[in-house]
Amino acid sequence: KIKHIADEIEKTLRRHYNVEINVQKSSRVSSSSIVVNAWYDEDNDRSGEDVPIGLNFIVSDPEVLLNLDNSMWHKLSNEVADAIQHEYLHMSQYRNRGFIKPSKYKPKISKELKDFYSSRVYLGNSDEIEAYALNISSELLNNYRTKQKAITNVKRLDKSLFKASPNLFAYFMAFNFDSRHPVIRKLLKKVLLYIESQRPSKS
Repeated sequence: KIKHIADEIEKTLRRHYNVEINVQKSSRVSSSSIVVNAWYDEDNDRSGEDVPIGLNFIVSDPEVLLNLDNSMWHKLSNEVADAIQHEYLHMSQYRNRGFIKPSKYKPKISKELKDFYSSRVYLGNSDEIEAYALNISSELLNNYRTKQKAITNVKRLDKSLFKASPNLFAYFMAFNFDSRHPVIRKLLKKVLLYIESQRPSKS
């Protein structure tokens, strides 16, 4: 059952990270899917009274038995790792600023993309750009396997990038696939920096 899977993952994570995992039921999730959401609570972190980082496994039915093969487990474990990585970076950002919130990004209102305004406010936030750049660099390295190939494809904006990184695709979609937009340029610059520093190339 997903609750058992969540408990075992949480037990393992607690050896190194102060993270809790909850299971939530939603009719919007298909029976074969697990949606991983994560959050960081700066108030909990500052007070130390509660867990600062949490993961939510959203499923159609927590009582359903799941048989995860190697591919499915690899996908789930990567999503969990990316989510924790993302929120731990937010925790570091807040701690380094003395728990002061970052300034809000205020995008220009676009008649064509007015439905994306809230997405641009969120994705244009400097903290989110840095955190998603870290996630995107991991996605690209996992797909391309070497630093050089990942760097080359980012610099040339290869069409395979969007398949390799759903997070990068989400950014480009929110900003009308404009590679010259300041948010996209800042994101790509940070992605390249993370690719260079994250881990050595694989042969």
